[in-house]
Amino acid sequence: DPSSPCGCARTGAAKHRCQDCPLVCREGTEDPAQSYDDEFRIRLREGISLDQLSLSQPAPPETPPLLIPLRTRNLTEADGARLTYAATNLEGLLSLSSNGSRVRLRKRLTGTSSALRRSLKVSDSARILAVLNGKDEVLEGMWPFSARSRLVSALSAMSVLGVTGPTYSVYELDPASHRTYMAMRHHKMVQEIDSAGLLPIPNLYWREGDERDIALWGDFLNANPQIRWITRDFSRDKHAATFDVHLDGLVRVLRRAGREFHVFALTGPVFGNKAVRRLAEVGCTCSIVTARPVLAGLKGRALIERGGRVEERILSGTLSGSSLAVENLSRVENLLLKTAFRAGVSAQPTLLRQGSLV
Repeated sequence: DPSSPCGCARTGAAKHRCQDCPLVCREGTEDPAQSYDDEFRIRLREGISLDQLSLSQPAPPETPPLLIPLRTRNLTEADGARLTYAATNLEGLLSLSSNGSRVRLRKRLTGTSSALRRSLKVSDSARILAVLNGKDEVLEGMWPFSARSRLVSALSAMSVLGVTGPTYSVYELDPASHRTYMAMRHHKMVQEIDSAGLLPIPNLYWREGDERDIALWGDFLNANPQIRWITRDFSRDKHAATFDVHLDGLVRVLRRAGREFHVFALTGPVFGNKAVRRLAEVGCTCSIVTARPVLAGLKGRALIERGGRVEERILSGTLSGSSLAVENLSRVENLLLKTAFRAGVSAQPTLLRQGSLV
């Protein structure tokens, strides 16, 4: 593959640390007995291409709420019981071994529905979305067949509502060869999630700068009319310009598909409003999946709406910790509900209304 670097693509202390590098290049391999071409072919065989992906995605039971919080394990049980939906990411499901060589299911999870919900501080009736995003070392540790098989099996026993496709790295600065087999890993794991009888939610992301991928996703959705739930991970988009580029790409995919979808958008409340508005323009609903309201509350920060935007402020008052986190969830949810109403799309809250929060 001529797109791969002839020599080490790393600099500084990381240069020539092949054992810590996921890239395949011509200068170094994990196994000295293998050639570059051998190793690259092995990586390609491990995954599948998008045109090989076939999903059955059963009819979703309902339209999820506009806001689905992450990091609910930091709430009190009383506050968590007010949530009808919650999400958990790989950080909440897996832990790295001390030497970072493998991952394992977190000890508090015994592979049962009640254990998962206890760990997330929500009621037994709460619906749980499993979001397979996390740090690169956890995603890499999850990839060996035995590790991902154990995770998929555990998720089956936990009665999760659905499982998103993993966010493997496809960044523009990485070689095209690396981006190719990372995308193929996503397709392979979504296929395995589907085969296990779980509800698979493909993660629509593409190799940076490759317009062909955007067209391929649109064609894939056209060829699979049974798919109604999709996800897009915007969590790395910290600036409006980058977020807008990726949101525009998603909107082009959905226009090409030409039907209604529900999108699980992994982004914070700052960009959440824009996502609700833009997706409504193509007839789609969405859920904003975020940890920010909870994390801000735990740090003693309130999320305040100003001119349709969300800002963090330290306010004087009696609320702190879990109570402030739930207050933040309420404020963000109300803002998103107003945006959805103005955009003319139906939306549901995630918080059970039990009177004033303060």
